Amino acid sequence: MPQQITNIAGYKYTAIDDTTEVFEHARSVCSHTHIKGNIFISSEGINLGIASTQSDIDYFLQELNKKCGISDLLLNTTFSETIPFKRLLIKVRKELVPTQPIGSDDVPSTSNNGNSKNNAHHLSAEDFKKWLDEGKDITLLDMRNTFEIDLGSFNHSKNLGMRNFRDIVGLQEKINQLPKDKPVVTFCTGGIRCEKGAPILATYGFKEVYQLEGGIIKYLEKYQNQHWHGECFVFDDRVCLDEKLQPTYTRLCRHCQIVLSDEEGEYCENCAHLA
Repeated sequence: MPQQITNIAGYKYTAIDDTTEVFEHARSVCSHTHIKGNIFISSEGINLGIASTQSDIDYFLQELNKKCGISDLLLNTTFSETIPFKRLLIKVRKELVPTQPIGSDDVPSTSNNGNSKNNAHHLSAEDFKKWLDEGKDITLLDMRNTFEIDLGSFNHSKNLGMRNFRDIVGLQEKINQLPKDKPVVTFCTGGIRCEKGAPILATYGFKEVYQLEGGIIKYLEKYQNQHWHGECFVFDDRVCLDEKLQPTYTRLCRHCQIVLSDEEGEYCENCAHLA
């Protein structure tokens, strides 16, 4: 029987002074494993989505902690029969989650790392579920891209119509249309986009801003389809996970990301001319 594959997605906003040193260390550690996936390093911290055997994953996390002192990554863990990545990419970025136009050197300090005057609060999956069960009067805001939202989301959630997370810096008018006198709960796949997005919302005068800790994945792990509908897009070859965190391998158009029919190839009917 094939060995089960462990998939981890996680991040940590923490100051990294020498990103090149961490890059070289991560590359060296991974060379002793069968790990594939993406590892992004920035002066802001680290963001990763990788897969391999459990022993490989444990070894990588132990070595990362030895080098960087990062033992408390915000991690989500899922499992699959095969590694859902074709290769390993390790890259140094200006931002873990880009918010600035391509080519810009201005990197704002918007992460919720305990130093911001307008911090957003982490909300556990358990407390979030309780609020939804009680029908608490909140604004539930999906911080993902529109194609992800079309695949699945929490019931009665709102969104900002973003095609790319970079759009958020130009959406002040839309953000200001949200009611500011009641709690705003932001969510995304695993939490990292909310670490940037929720504090941005807080600067616009909202009284209470929260982010769902661990994101959609952590919630589905505990509560499956309660208050949730559809699938959750993930950034690997599984494409989407259902409410039980099982791969669906939903086929999406390579250009516009809508779901393809069985008769369509790599592009939908509207984008077929791009083939």
